Amino acid sequence: MESGILAAQEYCDKLDFLTLVDAESGQLILPAAVKLGISEWVEANQTVSRRQGVTAESIGGLSQSFSGDSAAIYSAAHQHWAPYHSAVRFFNVGRCYGR
Repeated sequence: MESGILAAQEYCDKLDFLTLVDAESGQLILPAAVKLGISEWVEANQTVSRRQGVTAESIGGLSQSFSGDSAAIYSAAHQHWAPYHSAVRFFNVGRCYGR
């Protein structure tokens, strides 16, 4: 669960998680979509850890393939978090252009 919350904090860059802590109880109060995204992320992460390295599987005539693409694996979580995610990202270019 903790890693799912950390993933949400990293992805939901429009949301200040420090402002979501209830002053009296000290509990983190998250929007429903963020909670649902965390649940989806945790489920996807458990699937990845169980199926690490598996690209195809056939059992009794049924066949499944698993993608190693993290964007596809965590897409359900990212869809829930989309309203809290900024498409604009800033990168440190300190040593750019041979300087």
